[in-house]
Parts: sequence; C-alpha cells; structure tokens
Amino acid sequence: MKFSRRANVYTTMLACASGLWLLSYRFGLSWQQVKEFFFISLGLLVLLLAIALPAGFLLWLVNSLRNK
Repeated sequence: MKFSRRANVYTTMLACASGLWLLSYRFGLSWQQVKEFFFISLGLLVLLLAIALPAGFLLWLVNSLRNK
C-alpha cells in the first residue's frame, strides 16, 4: 500500500497535536508551559538544521572536489 507524502505530513501533525494535548490533559501542564516546550523544541530543531546544513554542504563540496 502506497501513502502520499501529504498523508504522512497530516499524520505527523495529528500525532504532534495529540501529544501536546496529552501534555496538557494527562500531565496537568498549563497551556503556557506546553507553548514554552513547543517553542523550545522548535528552536532546538532550527539549531540542529543550522548546524547540519553547512556540514552537509561541506561534505558535498569535499566529495565533489575529490571526484574531479
């Protein structure tokens, strides 16, 4: 069975939203704390991408120079 990329994105977004809802409902966190966790996680993701993109570009550059 083949799934489209759009369905995978929607499924992931639904899973994340339900996880945030569970943090609030099940563990008793306030929405302010949930929002803080969300933005901290988003910031860490951006930081990870900011480190990984130049590193990937350097690896590609070294590999392309070596193959010439």
